[in-house]
Amino acid sequence: MRNVKLAGLIGIGLSAAILFSCLQPASSLAELQIKAQLLFKKTILFLTLPEVSAGIELSRLTADRYQTLVATTSQQLQRQLDAQLQAAKHADSDTEANLYLEKALSLEQKSAIALESSGALLFSRAMLRLHLQQYQQAIDLLMASIDKFDQSESEQLLKGDALNHICRLQTDQGLIKSAIQWCEQFTRWTRQSELATQNQQSNALDLMANLKRNSGLAEQARDLYLESIQLRRQFLEGPDLSLANSLQGLAAAYTELHQFFLAEKALLEALHILNTHLATTAIEQSQLLHNIAENQKAQGKYEQAFDYAEQARALLENSTLRDEGLMGAIYNQIGSLAQDLTRYDAAEKYYLSSLNSFQSLFKHDHPNTAAVLNNLGSLYSHIEDYEKSKVYYQKALLMRKAVYGEAHIDVIVTEQNLALVYQNMDDMPAAINLFESSLASMSALAGPNHPHVSVIAVNLGRAYSTLGDPRAETLLRNALVAQQSQLGAYHPQLLPTLYGLAQHYRQQQQFTEAEMLYLRALKIAEASLPELHPDIAACLYSLAKLYQLSGNYPAAEEFYKKELAILQQINSSPQEIRGTLKRLVQVLEAAGKTSEAQQINQKLQ
Repeated sequence: MRNVKLAGLIGIGLSAAILFSCLQPASSLAELQIKAQLLFKKTILFLTLPEVSAGIELSRLTADRYQTLVATTSQQLQRQLDAQLQAAKHADSDTEANLYLEKALSLEQKSAIALESSGALLFSRAMLRLHLQQYQQAIDLLMASIDKFDQSESEQLLKGDALNHICRLQTDQGLIKSAIQWCEQFTRWTRQSELATQNQQSNALDLMANLKRNSGLAEQARDLYLESIQLRRQFLEGPDLSLANSLQGLAAAYTELHQFFLAEKALLEALHILNTHLATTAIEQSQLLHNIAENQKAQGKYEQAFDYAEQARALLENSTLRDEGLMGAIYNQIGSLAQDLTRYDAAEKYYLSSLNSFQSLFKHDHPNTAAVLNNLGSLYSHIEDYEKSKVYYQKALLMRKAVYGEAHIDVIVTEQNLALVYQNMDDMPAAINLFESSLASMSALAGPNHPHVSVIAVNLGRAYSTLGDPRAETLLRNALVAQQSQLGAYHPQLLPTLYGLAQHYRQQQQFTEAEMLYLRALKIAEASLPELHPDIAACLYSLAKLYQLSGNYPAAEEFYKKELAILQQINSSPQEIRGTLKRLVQVLEAAGKTSEAQQINQKLQ
């Protein structure tokens, strides 16, 4: 049997199941004797031991006593299983936990009771599968229990927990469309049932918010998180980890909406809760650091983001607790940041580590796996290995279509990434066809003002500009206006747009307009990127080329030399360095500096 991690997620529903079991009366003389013995032991334990220790010891005794019972009803079998699961939850080690789980499985398999006879029994069997990490079997049993709960008023108490688990499991397994349907049912139940608690109402809102955010609907997610947080503030008496989780979800939504001040405010409150909560684990601390890093990355603060992500990685790797999903997400984040910082070997290493984590955790198509495949495609495109890039983008596209269907933001993003690869491979018809279809799909799905619409419009505009298509300027100018309204005038995400529009003006020999845009792009790049960054070198090259074309040779010489200094220090390819040296020679010769030009020519030969 595989080792198991007894997550808090499992404990939520299990506690309700145990409470439900304990409230039921004994259904035989043998069980009545067991309950009497346990009541006596409970009295002694709670008089002689601290409350937590007494509770743990009582769970072990209950499991041992109930194992001896010959179950004759579904209620007795349910209580047997629940007793073993509760003991497993409080086990000191994976070995001890597995022992209780094996006992529960043996009791179930040897039972002559009809295993489909009650919703509560189905729920307990589902919790056993959840502990055993048999997730699909757990989902199937939970769905079957829902039908039984609808037939029994006495078991309605467990229905909310069953719906909660189905939503979480389907979300974790990447079954997005089905997860949304079940979360809608869970939300309706929490609003309509008199048995629903305020905590369940908040959980339902958070689950739906997570799904909306992962579907690119950040505004809807933000509103759901705010409703959940308001509700939690009403019923919680003090700092609580569930409130911290809701705040982190809200911060992620704010970040996607580029409302960075509000995102940081929510993260700071979450950090305060974690710092004051005694039960905080390395997993929860790592999750918060991961979220802070994502917020910093979105603002273009790559070095700070990298430091936070590294702290999250070290904390989780050195912990006795293990969350493979979070570990994969942190590896993927570090890979992305390493790529932003041109540490390409490190980026590949962490992307592949992330891919291994997700592939070991999810045995089928999953959004997280697809995201890493997409990022690997981006990395290989950056280092100009376009064939490899195309392969990974195609894998990501197929997986995202399998998970989400055709009409989804992530699907469209991967399509336009693939279009960029076609463009770099000089297959312009294929590139423009994908850009145009992606732009139409994204506008229809997310609305014309969504940030992704601007990104695709920029790429299409640059492709049009390459072919001399007059539609290029309108697309690029509109995209720049839209991005500035969302991000401000000096955000790093403006760089591709500024660069594309400036390039278009340069091709039209509108040198003054092009110079203004290139200088603004350089200012943004120097403020937000490390001193030795390829994007800064690219801006310097563009300005040098512009000045060369316009006959401003002193300025061209200055910027080519600045570009060359960066290329040499970041170990750019010999071909790229030779190209800049050749252009520098042209400028020097045009400016009459023949001696210096000859010296460089001798080095080139």
